[in-house]
Amino acid sequence: MSSPSSRKMRDPFNEYCLPPLNGIVRAPIIPPSNRPGRRTNVLDEIKIVVNALVRNPCSLHFRKPLGTNPMDLPNYHMLIKRPMDLSTILRRLNNNYYWQGKEAIEDIKLIFENCRQFHQEGSKIYEAGEELKSVFYRYVSSIDMTREKEVKVNARGRRPIFRRRRAYRSASCPPA
Repeated sequence: MSSPSSRKMRDPFNEYCLPPLNGIVRAPIIPPSNRPGRRTNVLDEIKIVVNALVRNPCSLHFRKPLGTNPMDLPNYHMLIKRPMDLSTILRRLNNNYYWQGKEAIEDIKLIFENCRQFHQEGSKIYEAGEELKSVFYRYVSSIDMTREKEVKVNARGRRPIFRRRRAYRSASCPPA
């Protein structure tokens, strides 16, 4: 097992070198062999939060990677150099891509930064992104990031996860 100090730090700008597949630019979801990920109690909590965000109606435009053609956004990948979406984050969490919770949170924040950078203020997608961001910050504020520790998994690679009640709901979302 590696310690955080001996682990090669993630360089997000070098991660985005996968060629587009069917017009979709994807971030890698499996950690490279020289930078293994792990599973922690905080990452398990973040996974619950991301699943709740996916169920939120405001997440419609942030659930899957954007291609070069959807919604007539051919210049999206010219402006946004590091695309990110909720399904990629979930796949990374499932593959133990992250070493610590703050890496996953940075990826979630990247979704909102990309939204603000690309979409015009006042547009439906911009407003949905802002609403989802406020929901995300409400959820993540309840996670104690200071007590992060590695989780031991059973032989099947699973650990029973404490499921929270459906407290992760948003009151409303701008119509899409």
